[in-house]
Amino acid sequence: MIPKTNENVTIRIEQYYNKSYRMDFENKRIVGTSDGLDSVVQAVRKILSTPRYSERIYSGDYGIEINNLMGKSIPYVRANLWLAINEALMVDNRILSVTLDSLDQVAVDALRATFSVQSKYGTFSSSLSVEV
Repeated sequence: MIPKTNENVTIRIEQYYNKSYRMDFENKRIVGTSDGLDSVVQAVRKILSTPRYSERIYSGDYGIEINNLMGKSIPYVRANLWLAINEALMVDNRILSVTLDSLDQVAVDALRATFSVQSKYGTFSSSLSVEV
């Protein structure tokens, strides 16, 4: 049985704002602000370097669910890595599509996915390497 109710249901849509702090990943510093395509490139890097559910400050939608691939066989990781990347990035409303360019085995226990990201501000290429 489905209960009938007259209550209003509120749906909250989260939007990612484009202006953010510019991060210097190598020196672990904030160095000004960024917006436009540069901000999306930085967001992709940050999303793909954050394991999902690892930081309490982020919602359960933020980050990549990649820890479940560690210790698995290369064919298993090959089948699931692209799905994990696509799912992680498509949460950001500035990203329109993600296209896999290549998925190569770069070592006995490592894969590299190279992909193109089309955003509201332009298109760029990125990659993610994982060791299993």
